[in-house]
Amino acid sequence: MADKEKKFTQELERCRANVKKTKELIEYHKNMLKIYENKEAELMSKLDEVKMNSLCVMINKNGYDIDLLREAVRLGDFSAILQQKKEIISESEGIKREKSILNDET
Repeated sequence: MADKEKKFTQELERCRANVKKTKELIEYHKNMLKIYENKEAELMSKLDEVKMNSLCVMINKNGYDIDLLREAVRLGDFSAILQQKKEIISESEGIKREKSILNDET
């Protein structure tokens, strides 16, 4: 009988030690989760600030079609606007050349 009692006592001690370790791990991971959530929020804020600065710079430099801007803000990618702006500029240059050719012919 004493043997079983000793065995159960040892098992209970191991179980309590495991519970204690598990609680410590849970507390550690709760703290780490808070740290990473704060870091994520900080990085998202910085990213939004950079995106808005980029948007303001692009608007101030060139001025853009509002639909293109709305789409770029939705996607978070302003490189498409630059490409489309280049295409529009090249098209308008082509039209200007055609007009000058037509004017020269008349």
